[in-house]
Parts: sequence; C-alpha cells; structure tokens
Amino acid sequence: MSETQSPALPAAAGGHVRCGCARCRVRSLMAPVLMITIGGLFLADQLIAAVRFRHLWPIILIVIGLLRLAAYAASAEGHRART
Repeated sequence: MSETQSPALPAAAGGHVRCGCARCRVRSLMAPVLMITIGGLFLADQLIAAVRFRHLWPIILIVIGLLRLAAYAASAEGHRART
C-alpha cells in the first residue's frame, strides 16, 4: 500500500465493516451523549436544591430529538451498508 492510499476500515466485532459517513458518526454518538445528559441531570438533582430530576427528564427527549435531527441532516455520502 502506498502512502496516498488510506487503509481499509477495520472490521468491528462480529465481522461488520464500520461506516465512516457523517450520518453514522452522528448516530454513534447517541449512547455517549445520553449517558452524559442523564449523569448531568442527576448531578444537578443532587447539587441544586431547587432542581429535581422529575422536572428535568424531558431534556432527555429533547437531546434524543436533536441527535435524530442531526443524523437526518448529516450527509450519507460514503455510507457502507452492513455486511
């Protein structure tokens, strides 16, 4: 392989080829962003007396919606279908 060629995408667990398109990269952020959001909401619940998780849980739905919109708007150019 020459220096100008890019290496093949490594196979993920189970033999699937990972896709590097923008849409799949945004979708892969769903779990980490949700975990950070939930953790931040629980932290706010513990540290701020006037804030309770039962009042903030709709933020989770908003974050999911924003990530879905970002994935929809992202380019699928270069998308690799699962094999």
